[in-house]
Amino acid sequence: MEETTERISVSNRQVNLEINFAEKLAARGQVVTHFKDEIWDNIILKSIPLNWHDPEKDEIQFLLFYNDGTYFCQKRRNKYDFESKSSYWASYVFSEGSNEQAKELYELFDGVGRVQKQANYSVWIEKGKELYDNALYYQAKYVKKMVDIQNLLLYSDWRVLPDAPEKLENEREMWIKWRDEVRKLMRSYDDFETPYKAYEYVSKLKFPLDPRNYLKEYPNQDVEYLSTEDQYVKQEFMASNDWVAARILDISDFVQNYVPQEVVVTKKVKDLLAELKAEQYFPYYDFEKYVKEEPQ
Repeated sequence: MEETTERISVSNRQVNLEINFAEKLAARGQVVTHFKDEIWDNIILKSIPLNWHDPEKDEIQFLLFYNDGTYFCQKRRNKYDFESKSSYWASYVFSEGSNEQAKELYELFDGVGRVQKQANYSVWIEKGKELYDNALYYQAKYVKKMVDIQNLLLYSDWRVLPDAPEKLENEREMWIKWRDEVRKLMRSYDDFETPYKAYEYVSKLKFPLDPRNYLKEYPNQDVEYLSTEDQYVKQEFMASNDWVAARILDISDFVQNYVPQEVVVTKKVKDLLAELKAEQYFPYYDFEKYVKEEPQ
């Protein structure tokens, strides 16, 4: 007989977390976590009671956790057909588990998923740190900063045209002076003894305030333009209005979409991970830093 694969329909309650056992993944809205095989086999499956999931005999196919504390579990049971003398899988709805047991499973999937996600970030960070010893990293930082300087000049080319609008007296001359100061920041990569020296140079650069930003700082113009240290800043976007205007879409996208993450799992999940020696599967993950007990 053919295996039943179609998922049994459920009501329209809000799903907090959905687990697909065949694909080894957890879905929270549009956010999907695919558990690594070693995590799934050595942590997830070893933590699920057999009455819920008995591999190759009575398995979970889909497990949904709802916002009201209830759950839906579709399983498949291996049966034998005496007429055809063959085994087949039959899907059914499992409802014998308590909501409290379902809550523990939710904490397991949710907690391990969060830990795996943060552990992946930690791996990327560790690998990223290795680049600090790589000359290509320093060269890339230097090149990026030189490109930024070139863009400061490019975006302000129109400011020195004879018919460019002016808010300040002698503003065109001020723009010429500003562009000269920016141009002085450019240096050849061959001027530096080592790649790190090039990186060190660009990391300490300060950019002159353009005339329009100077006017914001000194509306009375009672301080000579670019005559004081506080008229030089570390960030391009603080120095140049034209740079900001050219990059505003990128900046807006970053600001609107950046969401700081903090992994929080229950103490029960933390203890379980410790018992299963989960640190061997998450070598870069700092359990003390990222796993915290939820408030009661």
